[in-house]
Amino acid sequence: LVRTDGQMLRESFLVDSGADSSMGPRELCDRLGYDWALGTPTILDGIAGREECQLQARIHPVDFCIRDAGLRLTILVCFAEADAPLLLG
Repeated sequence: LVRTDGQMLRESFLVDSGADSSMGPRELCDRLGYDWALGTPTILDGIAGREECQLQARIHPVDFCIRDAGLRLTILVCFAEADAPLLLG
């Protein structure tokens, strides 16, 4: 991952080709230097779909460097207000 100051941050993500989106916790958003409040707001319903299970989230474009594949790309990541897995969808 590339922080907003250009520094690299190494993280391991689970790759899930069936996932609706890429996601992580708000604390990762903060460590990357993004202002969580400036992201595109969204609600995560989770698998239950019940209102009491909903989480606030924000979407930010994040630059990824995949060294082993020689790739650098930008992926939209949904940062959840609560703890969330590191997931590339």
